[in-house]
Amino acid sequence: MNKAQLELLLNQLYSCSLAIYDAIEKDDLNEINALIKQKSKLMKVLDTNKKFMSESFSLFDVMVEKIKEQENKNLQCLKEKRNVFYTKYKNTLKTAKILNKYAPYRAPQGSIIDTTE
Repeated sequence: MNKAQLELLLNQLYSCSLAIYDAIEKDDLNEINALIKQKSKLMKVLDTNKKFMSESFSLFDVMVEKIKEQENKNLQCLKEKRNVFYTKYKNTLKTAKILNKYAPYRAPQGSIIDTTE
C-alpha cells in the first residue's frame, strides 16, 4: 500500500465516520448498521496493511486525529440520544404504574352464593 492509497483509506474512514454521525442524528438504525459494517471492513484493511507501512503513519497523524475527534463526537451524540430515550422510558414507566394503580377494579363474573336450592 502506498501513501496515496493510505490517504484515500483514511479519507474513506473519515467520511464513513461523518456519515455515521448524520445517521445517528436521523435515528436511522439500518443506515448506522450498514455504515458500521463498511467501517469495519475499512478498519480491517487498515490493520492488515499497517504493519507494512509503520513509518508512513506518522505522516498522517493529522488525519488520524481528525478521525478520532469525529469518533468521540459520535460517541457523545450516542450518549445524548441514550439519555433522551432513557428519560422517555422512565416517564413511560411512571405513567404505566399510575394507570395500573388507578385502573378500575373489575369484579369477577359470576355469583358467590348458590341460589339453585
